[in-house]
Amino acid sequence: MRTKFVGLLFLATLLSGCAGSVETVNMNIKKASSFSLGEDIYLKSGGNGWTESETSKLTYNSTATVPYSLLGVTFAANEEFKLHAKNSDNWIGVNCTTEVTARHFTTANASDPYANFKTVDAGTYDVYFTSNYQSTGAWKVFVVKSAATLLAAQDLNYTRTTEIKATTEYFTELTAKNYFTSITRNRTTEFIDNGLYMHDTTGTTTNSGYYTRKNEDSGVNMYHYTLAGSSDNRTVASTLIENERRDSTTKNTNDFFANGHYFHDNAAAIGALMTFDFNNFNYYLPLTGNETYVTQFMYFTAPLFTNPTDAPITFNGAGIKDVGTTISYYIYSSDATKLDASANTVFAQADITNIGTTTIPFLDKYINQ
Repeated sequence: MRTKFVGLLFLATLLSGCAGSVETVNMNIKKASSFSLGEDIYLKSGGNGWTESETSKLTYNSTATVPYSLLGVTFAANEEFKLHAKNSDNWIGVNCTTEVTARHFTTANASDPYANFKTVDAGTYDVYFTSNYQSTGAWKVFVVKSAATLLAAQDLNYTRTTEIKATTEYFTELTAKNYFTSITRNRTTEFIDNGLYMHDTTGTTTNSGYYTRKNEDSGVNMYHYTLAGSSDNRTVASTLIENERRDSTTKNTNDFFANGHYFHDNAAAIGALMTFDFNNFNYYLPLTGNETYVTQFMYFTAPLFTNPTDAPITFNGAGIKDVGTTISYYIYSSDATKLDASANTVFAQADITNIGTTTIPFLDKYINQ
């Protein structure tokens, strides 16, 4: 039986912090009047038979911004769950959801604002709960795909759209001193198994790519090419490439570049080092101790940027964010004078879309020759 939580002392904060867009007139606010921080809280779901066990118990950390957590929870599609206080009828339902939670979860009963959560997408998630979000007294539940899950989502097939958010002055300096003179602020790169194609909005500044001939030298090779004509031809299978040159005899295209394949293969190791930022809904990787991984974020979010010593900029970390159908990668900088006014602390960003559905029709015939 579900108990109606009355707790009138907390009524004002719950109406603003917990109910969200739900109609609040004459609403019976559900709250465990006996609930206190440090009390045992469990995740109960159809998947675990609605039981309380040590494996479903949230970890409590009194010094954490959001003190309750249960990491690496696997949910099936359409699975229902709630957070439940031990040995009581007090529970927390979908009325305490957050923006990030709503991306992959919905209500089990649209007519009941206190219904169970219900999954939309099967996957592995991190669960967080607080009864005092941002010291306002608001109850919040955060359920987000784990960092490892987000990092592993793309492998050999996806589209990456990148932007370098530097000031005009710094980008001009960078362009003059960067090892690659063809660096651009914005570009789109389409990745498929053993091939990629880079283009920009005009198809003239950037109009090239790399591919591997799978049947040559056991697939250990990599060729650079340009597309005949402009990027408008990239969707036509009969389009030809030109200006080929062999750039590697020791690596194929998949392994040569800092790309989704790298993050896919190292997802568990990198994900374990990331923490969730509850204000910005993203996972954060600090620079200190993680320089190798942050460098990979730099290559991934700012293609052809080499961070030259004669045009330096200081990075302080990297991040990844679940934006629903898009996964965004970031590299952050503390050099505010070198960042565009709209950048906040982001030096470069990569948005990942079309995972598993990206095609480069003209390139298949070369990869398979």
